[in-house]
Amino acid sequence: MDKSTGELIDIVQIDKNIEHQPLYVLWHVCYSIKDKQEKINALQKKFNLPINYATALAQIDFIKSGYGNKSNKALRKILPELMKGSVYSTAMELVGYNHSFSETKDEKLIKPLKDELKPLQKNALRQPIVEKILNQMINLVNAVIKEYGKPDEIRVELSRELKQSKEERNDYFNAMNQRTKQNEKIAERLEKDYKVRASRKNIEKWRLWHEVEGRCLYCNEAITVANFLNGVESDVEHIIPKSIFYDDSYANKTIAHTACNGKLAKNAQTAFDYMRSKGDEKLDTYLTTINLLYKNDKADKAKTEESVHCLTGKISKSKFDRLQWRKEDIPQDFISRQINETRYIARKAVEILNTICRNVHSTTGNITSLLRRLWGWEDVLMNLSIEKYREHGLTEIKQYENNGHKYNKEIIPNWSKQMIIGIMPLMPLQ
Repeated sequence: MDKSTGELIDIVQIDKNIEHQPLYVLWHVCYSIKDKQEKINALQKKFNLPINYATALAQIDFIKSGYGNKSNKALRKILPELMKGSVYSTAMELVGYNHSFSETKDEKLIKPLKDELKPLQKNALRQPIVEKILNQMINLVNAVIKEYGKPDEIRVELSRELKQSKEERNDYFNAMNQRTKQNEKIAERLEKDYKVRASRKNIEKWRLWHEVEGRCLYCNEAITVANFLNGVESDVEHIIPKSIFYDDSYANKTIAHTACNGKLAKNAQTAFDYMRSKGDEKLDTYLTTINLLYKNDKADKAKTEESVHCLTGKISKSKFDRLQWRKEDIPQDFISRQINETRYIARKAVEILNTICRNVHSTTGNITSLLRRLWGWEDVLMNLSIEKYREHGLTEIKQYENNGHKYNKEIIPNWSKQMIIGIMPLMPLQ
């Protein structure tokens, strides 16, 4: 749509038949088959390639860092604009995508900026820890503004992603590729059979409805797919309420009647605790149901790629676990809960900082860790704490060498300072 006139614009797309062209099929075989020998066999069978060519192609790793993540449908729209000479962000905007959901350069230049940040009110985010950390950031930024003026640019450090093996990356991207195909089929059915928009939210609702065979897990009563899609007396339910565990992932969602999901019904309880409060009989029925749904997760995976009807009755291991968590079972370790919270903090930090600065960017932890080391910021942070450690005899003198010159330096052994949100002055690297 043309934003200035409201008129619909015809978008030139590359024909979807490109998926049947040999080069596309060749890429798909190399990308989607995990086992090396199986990939070599497929390349020889489909393309009649000599063994040395097939072996060389099987060595290519399409899952390495920096790989593109746009769907084939999106690329068919974007490529014609790129071929005309548009830059990526412009091409995305021309075909109706908001690139990274970010502002354009013109929007950044004209947007009004606040003089300072306002602290978050209590319960503004319903996450006390998140609110506390963001308010600490707000106080720090306001102090910087008062002392030095508004920053020209701010970078917010994101949580570091957990390392994955090549096999885990392959599994992940193969699953994503399969899910993309399923989503296209689901989108077609939503618009054709149910006359609802094939939005990301509605596709997710379709999956959730089929996953539990169209029943509310709490009262075991049926919910029609049409009612669920339209939010009639039913809606998406967080298994572990966001007020006690911020997890908005698919693994923490199911379907439920609005009455079962209401404040008076669940009252910030986990699904298991809520069912336990309804008595042993209802709890036993609930546990039997989720066990059956989890066992069905192994059913005929080959057919799943071809038909959306095979999605019935399949919950993942992570969702199965959440459905059995008591409040005291919610993990408190950094890897699970705090990773989710720090991601949320980073997103909210960028959103808040955008109100006082035109150039706010997010950066991975690896980059800011490197900059801290290059700028000597790690030493600064260590020296701020070294006196306390020295008083307790927890420092040591270590010898270093620089350009042939040896010197002694007092350090804190095994010192490590990882900042959840890093706001550092930008300076040229020498």
